[in-house]
Formats: sequence, C-alpha cells, structure tokens
Amino acid sequence: MSPQIQDPIIFLDTTLRDGELMAGVSMTVLDKIEIAVLLETMGVDAIEVGYPGQIEQDFEAVQEIAAQLKTATVCALAGAAEAEIVKAAAALAPAQNARIHTYASVNLKAQAKRDRKSVLATIQESVALARTYCDDVEWKAFDATRSDPDFLCLAMENAIAAGATTINIADSLGLASTEEFSQLMHLIFGRVSCGGETSSRENRTIISVHCHDDLGLAAANSIAALHCGARQLECSINGLGARKGNADLASIVERLAQSPQYQIRLNTSLLPQLSQRVAQTTATR
Repeated sequence: MSPQIQDPIIFLDTTLRDGELMAGVSMTVLDKIEIAVLLETMGVDAIEVGYPGQIEQDFEAVQEIAAQLKTATVCALAGAAEAEIVKAAAALAPAQNARIHTYASVNLKAQAKRDRKSVLATIQESVALARTYCDDVEWKAFDATRSDPDFLCLAMENAIAAGATTINIADSLGLASTEEFSQLMHLIFGRVSCGGETSSRENRTIISVHCHDDLGLAAANSIAALHCGARQLECSINGLGARKGNADLASIVERLAQSPQYQIRLNTSLLPQLSQRVAQTTATR
C-alpha cells in the first residue's frame, strides 16, 4: 500500500530575521530585498523579514519587501507590547499577504500562579490586538521545550481562542532530543484543540515548529514534528540563526526527498543559487 499523501508542507524562512542573530551576520536592506525575491521565486510560503518594532532598519526592509512581493506572505516579528505590534502592522501595510508574528516566553516553571495568569492575559491581548491589524497572526511559544507542558497547552489554547492562525512551538535553545521533541508534539496534539474536528482543514490553526541546531538536531526534530502532525516548518538558508543556527532548508528538503508522503511545493533547483547569494552576503560583513 502506498503511503498516504499529506497536505503540502508550509515553509517559513527566517534567514532575513533570525539569520542576523548569528555572530558576524549582517544584511543591508538591498540584500534582504534580493534574497526575499529569490525566496518567493523558489516558492517559500512565508518570509520573516525582521523585527520592525525593535530595529529601525528592519522597519524599512519589511516595508520595502512588503511592497514588492506578490505571492509569499511577508512576516514581521513583534513582542507583546502594543507599540511593537502597531509598528509591525505599519511596516506590513503595503503587503498583499501579511503576517504578524508575536510571542511570549512560556518557560515559567519558577514563577507563581499569579504570574502565569498575567502571561496568559498578555497572550490573549497581544494576539487579539494583532488580529485587528492582520487576519494572519502567528503566536510563538518561546522556549516551549523547557516549559511546563500543562502551562504550554493552556497558553496555546489562549492564543488560539484570541485568534492565532498559526502556533509556533519553539525549541529556542536547541536542547531537545528528537525523542523529547516528538513526545512534546504528541502531547500537544493529544491535548490542544486546533479548531475542532468539524472545522475544515483551512480553518484549523496550523501548528509550526522552530528548531535551533545547538545539538545538531534541528532538521531531524523538524521532520519528527511533521510525523506528529505539524504543518509548518521554520528554517533558514545555510542554517543561519542564533548561536548554532536554525534548521537548514536544504537539509530538510534532502531528508524529505526520501518520504514520498510529504508534498514540497518548492522549486528546489534554486536552492544552490540562494545558498550562494546568502553566503556571499554574510561573507562580506
């Protein structure tokens, strides 16, 4: 019996945002525009350009790229503060397809229950505010793999109830083994409703993963999450990202080539060109 074909994988590329967190990496606005155009041409679904609420040059980059791209979703990171969300929305205003990506830390093991209530309220308020500006809102559970699973699931439910269309489970320090990450993802899918069994696939909240490569497991953990039910993978060209980097897009594509049940809607022939362009940019800084 042939394997069941899964929904196409959604790829979010964070080379332009998280990639700049790697030591020695810096990109000009022009660099970001050229790389974003290549990513869109390759067929990447969402491109995370920067953090406009914190970095003025990122505001310009998000705005310029938002005005140029036609098919890819342009994504801007924002903290929970109202000012950051408003600034991200302003930068994304020219986009045909826009996403605000907000976040909160869920590793609160040492904090009192009253602090957890405050965090949950902040999650609800920030996601709801982002939805007033943008129909596509992603909420990141920062440091999810080191959090209390009960609180993580509760935080996810609050974000979904507030209108998050994508929930991002982040192994922010890259310390989870593949077995640990798989166990967490199975727990999430067993406990958190993403819209109800009667909801159409299109109307259900997408579960995404963002894996760092500190243990060299980012690609393996990302693929393990797919097996558990995740639909979006967050990655970067050449594995750029904070510390040891993010899941490398080319590595994920290569591994998935052996898994015919997964659909990849990318023109992978452009990966060498993108890799070279990003390498040239980062080598000259």
